[in-house]
Amino acid sequence: MKDKLRSEIKDWKKKYEVEQSECKFFHKSALEQKRKNKLLKMSVKRLEKEYTILRHKFKSTDEELKLVNSLQEQIDAVKRAAMGEEEDDSDIFMTKITNDAKKQEMKLPELSNSRGMQGLDMSGLSDVKSV
Repeated sequence: MKDKLRSEIKDWKKKYEVEQSECKFFHKSALEQKRKNKLLKMSVKRLEKEYTILRHKFKSTDEELKLVNSLQEQIDAVKRAAMGEEEDDSDIFMTKITNDAKKQEMKLPELSNSRGMQGLDMSGLSDVKSV
């Protein structure tokens, strides 16, 4: 009977040791999973922060790109208009400006008739040729 009780105690000790080892294993694996989850949460937060920074950066870059593209379209329209090409749909209107100043001669008023010039000697100015 004593031998039977001793063998039964040994069996229960083995079962207890197995149970303890399983408990330690699951406890360690649970702690490891918690650690991994914390790392994953931190990495997700970091990625979200980087994403918002990049999204803001690309948004401002996208707006600048739209501005540059619209300016380039306006420059192209001006070039086409300068070359004489007609434009289909545009918000830019060009008018032709001619320099009529070359065609007209500038006529200067007589300085001798001016009130400020009445007391001056104009005899030295007669040698100057008009253009």
